[in-house]
Amino acid sequence: MRSQELLRWAHTAQLTNLNHHGTYQSWITNFSETIRQYQALQTDENKLSDQMCVDFLNNSMRGPTHLEGVLDICYTARRAAGTPDPFNITFKEYVERLIQAAQPHDETLGQNRGRGSRSANFHSILGDESDEEEDSDDKDDP
Repeated sequence: MRSQELLRWAHTAQLTNLNHHGTYQSWITNFSETIRQYQALQTDENKLSDQMCVDFLNNSMRGPTHLEGVLDICYTARRAAGTPDPFNITFKEYVERLIQAAQPHDETLGQNRGRGSRSANFHSILGDESDEEEDSDDKDDP
């Protein structure tokens, strides 16, 4: 049942139709994780091919024009470079290319939290702990 649910979601999910509120990168990695979970539940002969995974992910990218064209640009570049089979792309490679294409957009939204925000949160956590330690030290003093 679980593998059927995962496959149904991967086959029908579209970024623009699900009101995804995170970054495009998070959508792509979530999709990739769903495929990984599905594949883990399958025997070798029942696993999806890389091409099928690429097709599912490509179909889910309908909407954001800068992501819709990533696969076509990849194929064109491979053909121009003389790659023997320019349409033979691995799912992992496609995921990486989509993430690269999504980064500039995600950064302009201010949704991509970099080291600065993690660092600030980390320091505020440390600050809270050090205040608690000081409070407990004060209580121990006569």
